[in-house]
Amino acid sequence: MDHAGTAASWSDWPAAKRSDAIRTDLENLGLPMPDPVEVPAFGGEAEIFGMLYVLEGSRLGGKVQSRLIANDAPSAFLLHSSPLPWKKFISLLEQKLASPVDCALAQRAANDAFGCFAAAARRFLGA
Repeated sequence: MDHAGTAASWSDWPAAKRSDAIRTDLENLGLPMPDPVEVPAFGGEAEIFGMLYVLEGSRLGGKVQSRLIANDAPSAFLLHSSPLPWKKFISLLEQKLASPVDCALAQRAANDAFGCFAAAARRFLGA
């Protein structure tokens, strides 16, 4: 996301990204940071916001998951707060994706993001 210029499209990106949090959690679990998966090239802002939709939306699930793990388990990634509440993020998304073409590009990028998560999970689990 950094290489795609996300900070230029969303000024809150530096505070929102969670790569350091997951790295810390994995270190505390004694696990190495896995190699990154290949992310499709982005054509512009619509794709960036499609990916951001998935990343920011995953915070909602993270809050639920954090209640299901041991209290002393590393949880920096799951509990990392967003600089922008979900409803405000959705409002921003609606502004940025005003045209049907932008919406279609964002949907494709969101699907790609889910694919990246699935590929990372398979690699991490050795599947």
